[in-house]
Amino acid sequence: MTEKKSFRIAVTGKGGVGKTTITGLILKYLIRKGLKPVLVIDADPSINLPDLVGVNFDDSIGGIRENGFDGKDLSVSKSDFFQYKAECAISECDDFDLLVMGRPEGPGCYCFVNNILRNVLDTISRNYRFVLMDCEAGLEHLSRRTTRDIDLLVLVVDGSRKSFLTAKTIVDLAGSLKTRIGRVCLVLNGSRGTDGKVTESWLNDLREFSDFEITVPNDPEVASFETEKKSILRIPDDSTAYKAMSEGMDKILPLKNNENSGIYRVPAKPEHA
Repeated sequence: MTEKKSFRIAVTGKGGVGKTTITGLILKYLIRKGLKPVLVIDADPSINLPDLVGVNFDDSIGGIRENGFDGKDLSVSKSDFFQYKAECAISECDDFDLLVMGRPEGPGCYCFVNNILRNVLDTISRNYRFVLMDCEAGLEHLSRRTTRDIDLLVLVVDGSRKSFLTAKTIVDLAGSLKTRIGRVCLVLNGSRGTDGKVTESWLNDLREFSDFEITVPNDPEVASFETEKKSILRIPDDSTAYKAMSEGMDKILPLKNNENSGIYRVPAKPEHA
């Protein structure tokens, strides 16, 4: 019998381009399309996603590391203990589950936290049809191989040259680390107040590596929801930002190979206009 595999989506890009907002809109899309269960991972130590989607959480992977393990009263290995604690840290919501990575307080190697996250991706994620990860700004997770085996890498850029340079570097680094990436989607994000206009040559530099493009227009409702601390999941379906993401994702996600396998794929690389 074929083992069911989760479809993994990683959202990344330069800090400040609106990765968390795009992650929230993708989550709304998955929920509206009934593509559940979904595991959402806030892999950014700044921890913005729970507030955006209106979820409280009790623990994080970083917090688990801080609490430590002495093994005196337990008959389990350190690895099994932290795996169990990671599972307990998952917040169960009505339409999705949430796991917060966080950052350990004080000095210490962050590699251990990443190892726990890798184990989550390799084990716990098997129970979900989709895994959606809001990555740390820049290249940190790719450099630590946390985002290995990604079905869809979403590169978020705004109108700045720096965001395009970061996206290009992310793609290059992923290739050098031999991270398996199924497809790459470039999201031109204007939902945070920019006009979304970019230099055509910048786009052409990334089109060589991207398979899909989605342009998200400036949407005052997005800013209003964030300012008023309303869950982005409740943004109206006719919101211009959500409509753009939804229409774009309809072209990307997901096609089932068959009804029972639980395996998903994105279409073959399309021709750019």
